[in-house]
Amino acid sequence: MTKQELEALLLRAQNAFVKGDFDFAESSLRRAVLACPDDVSALVLLGLVCAKTRRREEAITLLEQALGCDPECLEAHIAVSKLLFSVGRGREAISHGKRAIELSPGERDVYHQ
Repeated sequence: MTKQELEALLLRAQNAFVKGDFDFAESSLRRAVLACPDDVSALVLLGLVCAKTRRREEAITLLEQALGCDPECLEAHIAVSKLLFSVGRGREAISHGKRAIELSPGERDVYHQ
């Protein structure tokens, strides 16, 4: 898959996600991850799709995979922190929340996530 094809696929998946078409978004994102397993954007969005469809553990795994590729991905830290809290893994959640704050000092939105 070329970089342009990957970008187009991610854009379609993102549009589907925004519209609530999680099935289409997921199938597109799985193709993207299969073609480019280290694509942080695809991993994060696929994690968010899994979270929206109540597959929290799978979402956590995908977001942690994204953080393995880019440890400074703010969106992944925020999302995985929320998910970890929701499954009773508070200490880990706090760790990711603190990292999100460190990555974006002065951004008030992070404190309210």
